[in-house]
Amino acid sequence: MDGVSEAVPHAAPDNDPLVAAIDGIIDQIGRGDLNAAMDGCKAALRLDPHCAAAVHLMGAIAFRMGNQGLAIELVERAHKLEPNFREHPAALAFISVTVGRLADALYYTKLATALAPHPHFANILPTGLPRGRMLFEHAGKSVHATLAHIAFSAGNMRDAAQEAELELRLEQRDYDMMLLAARARLALGDLDAALAHLRAAVHAEPARAAAFRWMSDALLARGEHDLALALQRKAAAMDAEDEGLPAHFLSGLAWQSDANRAAAAGFAVTLRERAEGGRRPRRIERPGTNYIGFLWDECREGPLLDFVLPVLQHLEGSILYRLNRRTDAATETVRAAVMRFQDCPDLDAATLDRIIDGDRPGALINLSGTPDEGRHPRLAGAGAPLCLQWLGLPMPDRLPGAAATIGSPETEDVDLASFGEENLIRLSRLFAWRFPATGGDEEIVRPLPRDLQQGRVTFGAHGDMRRITAETVALWAGVLHAVPNSTLRLGAERGWSDAIAKRLLDMFADFGVVHRIALDARTEEGRVNFELLSRIDILLDTAPVNGIGEVAQALWMGVPAVNLRGSRRGGRTGWAVLAAAGHPEWSASSTGEYARIAAGLAARSDLAELRAGLRAAIESSALCDAKGLAEELRAALLPRMPKPRD
Repeated sequence: MDGVSEAVPHAAPDNDPLVAAIDGIIDQIGRGDLNAAMDGCKAALRLDPHCAAAVHLMGAIAFRMGNQGLAIELVERAHKLEPNFREHPAALAFISVTVGRLADALYYTKLATALAPHPHFANILPTGLPRGRMLFEHAGKSVHATLAHIAFSAGNMRDAAQEAELELRLEQRDYDMMLLAARARLALGDLDAALAHLRAAVHAEPARAAAFRWMSDALLARGEHDLALALQRKAAAMDAEDEGLPAHFLSGLAWQSDANRAAAAGFAVTLRERAEGGRRPRRIERPGTNYIGFLWDECREGPLLDFVLPVLQHLEGSILYRLNRRTDAATETVRAAVMRFQDCPDLDAATLDRIIDGDRPGALINLSGTPDEGRHPRLAGAGAPLCLQWLGLPMPDRLPGAAATIGSPETEDVDLASFGEENLIRLSRLFAWRFPATGGDEEIVRPLPRDLQQGRVTFGAHGDMRRITAETVALWAGVLHAVPNSTLRLGAERGWSDAIAKRLLDMFADFGVVHRIALDARTEEGRVNFELLSRIDILLDTAPVNGIGEVAQALWMGVPAVNLRGSRRGGRTGWAVLAAAGHPEWSASSTGEYARIAAGLAARSDLAELRAGLRAAIESSALCDAKGLAEELRAALLPRMPKPRD
């Protein structure tokens, strides 16, 4: 690593073997003899286990060997050992620039300028390392590009998109900026702008797979499942080396329509084999502890937090590995809820496996669901933790690296088909939910919107186009035909573009019910669409992929929900929520039964009373018993964990 290891050895005092050893290591790095240099670092640490210079140089060697995550981990360790000297943060700034962690680079650059050089090991780094703005010019980054990367890393997608687009005015063919702008626009729900950037990227560099990867996500978000699947296949064929693609696409395949299910399932098998065979598993022979680890890429405010946090708060001895870089108040709540909180964003897979090995959890539950931040461990050996899957948005039927699954009666047959009897850990329920409890007026259960005099009922649904397939539209149209004078109100957190609204209404027009569809205007961004739930009588869950948070939120707001259970894991979540809430009778096994349940609820004379009492009823249900679920989870996992030796 040019900025870290090309130093000139200084003269060692005659009686200081440690300094002489460090000089020898630097000489070996300069000659390119990295294996000998690594052996020298280990020998130096035997002389002094707290020698920061030896740890630092091990990081330099790891960087030269291409293990960037380990390099950052080691130099950060050296910095903790010696926090008052500039060499370590200066090296971290250099490494951070080269791997695109520009916010970290700015921090370490400023820190390095405020610290003094090391009195004995000042030559580990050459003088004149680029500082401040020059650091980014050294890495070929303009100010707009730098700010775009920093904003994106912090989760500030609006600023990231704006800065990236300003950069593209200056450098119109900057492929990386096109991708960053597209991903930021995609996160904001601005699908048309995202697709425009991605098409420009394809035109600029048609032989690169990354633009096709993100274009498939944008098309899936617009409900164009066929095109999304075709582009996933294309990108996977174009880039067989990218270890992140299989996990990315497996998550996307979980949204696929029933019409594409067979093709998607075959592709999923290929992707899992590629993900699990892409690198050697880390062998662990020491049996672990009774700790339970969680890999999580959604450790921030959002629907999944409401199901994970209640369990974590009642689960002793838990370790959480945070995989995303976005931090909010909810992240800090999670940090306080667990025994150990490990920040692991941007680490390569091998380094993450090494950290897990060091913590020695007896079980590792993978909560990865998002495409770009999820991780899938490769651990083997007699002492390796039991790797499981539990929740996801939605969860594929089987995640790479998962040896077992945590299921409930609602998911049992899907889990048996994916894992087999011996690898299914049965719980009485899948979910415990934390109610929003904002205390605001919008959270009050409103009187029944139904117009009793006119006999009109308003159904409602959440307008996530990934989950609104031709099958979903046919399902909802069947309900409207079964309940004359009813309407269906579709809410979308980020509103409806003209193109998506036209496409959706055309789908309903085929069933003759388009005049009974209302598309809610854009609402303020938030976790709960209180406005929609206060304007509807009954929620219609999506299928073949169900909701999770949407169903629980509806019940909390006094709105009964109708669900259709499907043949995949993502098609059982709505049923699992309803069962835990004490209303499994609102889940249907067929499209005809779905319409009959909805019509039956609409015809109930006591619907207003049901609505008024629903919140109190589910507060006393199993859906709110987080402590009980945590205890059940630990009791079920303990017999399956590798047993620690005395």
